[in-house]
Amino acid sequence: MKFITTCCMLIFLGQLAIAQNATVYKSVRQALKNKETAEILDLSSKNLRKLDPRIVELKNLKFLNISFNQISELPAGFSQLTQLRHFIAEYNEFTEIPEDLKDFRDLQVLYMATNKITKVPEWVYDFDQLTNLLLSENRLTEIPQGLDKLQQLEILTLQENQLKVFPEELTRIPSLKEIYLHENEISEIPANIGDLKQLTVLDLTDNQISTVPASLADCRDLRELKLAENSVTSIPQNLFTLRKLKAMTFDEEALVRNDRRLFKQFARKYDLVTFPGIHGGLGYCNSLNYFYNEKKAGSTADTLD
Repeated sequence: MKFITTCCMLIFLGQLAIAQNATVYKSVRQALKNKETAEILDLSSKNLRKLDPRIVELKNLKFLNISFNQISELPAGFSQLTQLRHFIAEYNEFTEIPEDLKDFRDLQVLYMATNKITKVPEWVYDFDQLTNLLLSENRLTEIPQGLDKLQQLEILTLQENQLKVFPEELTRIPSLKEIYLHENEISEIPANIGDLKQLTVLDLTDNQISTVPASLADCRDLRELKLAENSVTSIPQNLFTLRKLKAMTFDEEALVRNDRRLFKQFARKYDLVTFPGIHGGLGYCNSLNYFYNEKKAGSTADTLD
């Protein structure tokens, strides 16, 4: 996970630097040499326990990455960095989202996955420019009311927490494209999930879901639907209308046993391959067909009966 996150962040940093024609600084000391123009600071993977307090002098800082350290608090005066747009602080020791961020109303990206955060403060919902909110692998048990104030939100990751409820307010954020809620304790998908017309990814792997709402077929842009490690035993017939769907994961055994004909129809129509028990659907391939492979081995009938 760390390797993947680091690679993605390096790519993102490079793209950001090119887009803004800006230098990526690797230390506060280095950035201070050009503190009037320094916009991007990458302090990830430096074994830091605290940030250099001089960071508050970088008044034009827009992107800050402090991931993969051991930081638990921000230095005094951090709230002065009002130009900040991206705050990346994955894999640290924060027990809460720092209140120093409270007045950063132009924040667009907030990444604080893999910390020890137990709650989401309601002032986070004042970030009306926020497009990416990543709080996975924390200690959240609930999400407070008001999430639908984030009307620019496109990507939400809350996986590997202790959530019992799928936040129904998400269905009132039409800009949402990707939702990651795997490895929680969610038992129900909102009936009006189909209101999310731009949704492309819905990952609910490893929860306690038994039924899939028919309204999901209204998510015409849906490309990935991940429901493995749940107790889903049937697929609504109208999901066959999802022309862009490329991958669906679920526990084959339960679905085949309870809805054999529908399972076969679905897999053939969308040319999908599925794997039981594969976390998050890793390993699927949309160029192969599960039933074709079974037939080639001459065991399809035995497998399905």
